[in-house]
Amino acid sequence: MCFCIGYGVLFASWMFTLRSVRYLILRRGGNEVSVVTYAPFGTNRIMDVPLKYVSAQESREAARVTVPIKIKNRALFYVLDMRGEFTNTKLYDYTVGLSRKLK
Repeated sequence: MCFCIGYGVLFASWMFTLRSVRYLILRRGGNEVSVVTYAPFGTNRIMDVPLKYVSAQESREAARVTVPIKIKNRALFYVLDMRGEFTNTKLYDYTVGLSRKLK
């Protein structure tokens, strides 16, 4: 019983780490965004996603700790930490920070 709880906590913390966004890069032309997340053993995982497949669930102003970001055809939400640096807030708000209907 005790091992199951420990493995559950380990799995949950691992999944949260894999879903944490390290960098969010808007690509030239403004049609794609690169989502860089953490991966096991200190490496990065990079996904190039069309901007129309990315939807922020909250605005930057309304979020307190994290902004959940949904990417089409991905099972769970990705989280963007609000303590990070937003170098161009207007660009984020008008591109990735929009709530879109993902079909």
